[in-house]
Parts: sequence; structure tokens; C-alpha cells
Amino acid sequence: AKFVYDLTDTSFSNDDDSFIDMESLIASRIDVSYQVTLPNKPTSTNCSLISDDGKTLKWVAKYNAITVIEYSFEIINIINIILVAAGVLIVVAAVIVILLLYKKKKINQQ
Repeated sequence: AKFVYDLTDTSFSNDDDSFIDMESLIASRIDVSYQVTLPNKPTSTNCSLISDDGKTLKWVAKYNAITVIEYSFEIINIINIILVAAGVLIVVAAVIVILLLYKKKKINQQ
């Protein structure tokens, strides 16, 4: 995922300089952040802070600056992997049982 926060155009021109200064002061004290919690650890990121488990990422946007937020991660579906593995085991077991029964039947016929 890639996002861009552009906080460079947060003021406007006015003849009253004190109003603009007050606006800059207020805007510089506002914390703008983006936080995301992923199902797995990211494969790549440019975040400012990472949680201890590595799954929660946080970016802090700066006033009068552009903040680029990038991260990527893989979604691993454990349930599908388990189901496929179980299916393969069942097929292998069935083939073994069929071969053993065929061999036993062949021995009994002799």
C-alpha cells in the first residue's frame, strides 16, 4: 500500500500576519499520524515506529511537509494450507490401503 499525506498547503495568505502566525503555531502542535495493524509482519515499510510484535506500524506526519506511507505484507492463509496438506495425506493413505488390499487379495488367490 502507498499513501501520501501532503501537509504543505495548510495555510492561506492573509493581510493579517498575526493570524497566519497563530495558524502556524496551532497547526505545528497538531499531531497527525497514521497507524495500521497488519495480520502478519510487513515485508517492507518506511514507517516511523514499529510495535514490539512487528505488526503495528505508525507514521507521524510533519506540518508543512509531505509524508509518504509505504508498506507491504504477505497474507498467508494457514487454514487453506492445512486443508491441502490433510487432503494430500488422505489421498496417500487411501492409495496405500488400496495397494495393501490388492496385494492381500492377490496372495489369497494363489
